[in-house]
Parts: sequence; C-alpha cells; structure tokens
Amino acid sequence: MFIVPPIAVVAGIACAWGLDWLRARGTAAWIAGLAALTVGLTATVRDMVQLHPYQYAYFNALAGGVRGADRGYMLDYWGLAFKQATDQLRTELKTTGAKPPSGRAYWIVAVCGPQRVAQVGFGSKFRTTSDPKGADFALVLREFYCREVNAPVVTEVVREGVAFATVYDIRGRTVRPLSTP
Repeated sequence: MFIVPPIAVVAGIACAWGLDWLRARGTAAWIAGLAALTVGLTATVRDMVQLHPYQYAYFNALAGGVRGADRGYMLDYWGLAFKQATDQLRTELKTTGAKPPSGRAYWIVAVCGPQRVAQVGFGSKFRTTSDPKGADFALVLREFYCREVNAPVVTEVVREGVAFATVYDIRGRTVRPLSTP
C-alpha cells in the first residue's frame, strides 16, 4: 500500500508524456491513445466498484483478477468482510425470529480470523471464541489458515466469485478446530 501513491504519480507523468508524444504524431494517434487509456481506466474503475468496499483486494487481469489471485495471495488480510458477514447474520436471525438457546441471552460464534473485528461487528448479543465446541455459528475468513466447515452456509460475502467470509450454522454439529495446523 505504501508504494501506491508514488506509482500513481509516475503513472500520471508517464500518461501525460505518452499523450504528448502521441499528439506530436497526429490527431488520429492522440485519439487512439486517449481511447486506449479510457478503456483501461474504465475497466479498473468497474473492477473497483464491483469489489467495494474491498478494493484493496484488487488484482489486475494480468494476475488473473481476484479469482486468479485467490489461489496464491491472502486477499482479505484485514478481515474487513467480517463487518458485512456479521451484519448479514444479525439480519438473518432477526428476519427468522431466531433466539439463542434457552439459558443464554446471546449467540456464540466461533471465529477463524480477527476475533476483535468480529466481536465489534456483532455487538453485545454475541460472544466470540476460537473454539467451535458449543458454538452456534462459525464465522470463517476464507484464507489459507481457516478450514472449510462441513455445515450449512447461513451467509457469505462474495466478490467476483471469490468468498471473502462465510458464516456456517454449526448448531448441534461436531466441528474440527477452525484454524489449520
């Protein structure tokens, strides 16, 4: 992230130089260069809009886009998708009228990823833990260090066909530890 501003400055200078160079070769060359620049910028802006608010996970087409990068890079390393996942789970529980098990005034959610981000997103009617034993749901950051869970999916945060975070319903199920060894 720290090199993006200098790269943007260098790219702006290079584009200005390139357009000046094309203008010196004639109006047709300048218009063709401007059209190519516009197409490239439009594609990137479209990708950023589709990824919102996870633009930091952007990879260009040469890298295979987000889907291609998912195989080799950690995309949601800050766990920002937890905010959307927690909102979606709270909405689902409210819509269905679900209540925590008797004897508890809160839901327990096992988390693989940044627990503090999840706890803040959930609020006071939820408790987070790293241990899935006795938990009602599992919130999993879809990165290499979190296991797939064999349970029904309650909600999922997806961009460009790549899951960033998934909430599983693990009530009454035996689930292995969420983190890979």
